[in-house]
Amino acid sequence: MQIGCFSNRHKEWRKIAKRERRRKIRTQKAKIRDGTVDCNSSEYQEWVKEQEILEILALEQINKKNMEENEKWVNAETIAMQRWLRWQQKKERRRLQRLEEEAKLQLERELEEERKRKERERLKEIEEENKKKQENFMKHLEQFLSGDSEDAPVELTVIRETRPDCAVCPFFAKTSCCRFGDQCSRNHRYPGISTILLAANFFTHFGLENMHEYDTDIMLEYEDSDTYKQFKEFFYDVLPEFEKFGKIIQFKVS
Repeated sequence: MQIGCFSNRHKEWRKIAKRERRRKIRTQKAKIRDGTVDCNSSEYQEWVKEQEILEILALEQINKKNMEENEKWVNAETIAMQRWLRWQQKKERRRLQRLEEEAKLQLERELEEERKRKERERLKEIEEENKKKQENFMKHLEQFLSGDSEDAPVELTVIRETRPDCAVCPFFAKTSCCRFGDQCSRNHRYPGISTILLAANFFTHFGLENMHEYDTDIMLEYEDSDTYKQFKEFFYDVLPEFEKFGKIIQFKVS
């Protein structure tokens, strides 16, 4: 509170001093104009010196104020320049980061395109190689079937095994068929070429099906002789058709 009062009193004193100074200046100018002031008098000389001092103080005050304003402007300009530089640096970092990301994406795209191109070339080479192998296989097969060559194509000599680590299925090795198929726990060896022709479900008969699925009274109407008779008719019907293609060594139904 005391500081505030002192500040207010100082402002009032300055107003009074300025007003008194302006009054003295007007008075002196009026006296000079009216010729009532002696320019050589000591009073006038003191007044002139006082005016010079006041002018010097006023100029110093103006210069001080200008310097303060200039310093404020310089500080504000410095702060603005620093902010602008920081913004430019941030903008440059974002630009470099964007360029880096674009370059990275471009590199990834180029690598992906290169990978796809190599994959296409690899698949094309595999396709051409398989095509060439197929052509050679068909050529050798035609020569083998026509009798021009006694050696079977290599592809036909390859044996496919269902379970190589297991024992050979004796039933499949003997008859080339198994009731369990490829689900058998034993190993089935399939040759690439064979003299055995296997036809699944080639001969079917009611008497060969599961008896428990039907009524017992119905099964009494069928005997094994009926099944054999129908199989015999089937056998003599299809055998001549097979003999048209070669000699039949064994005709087995299981």
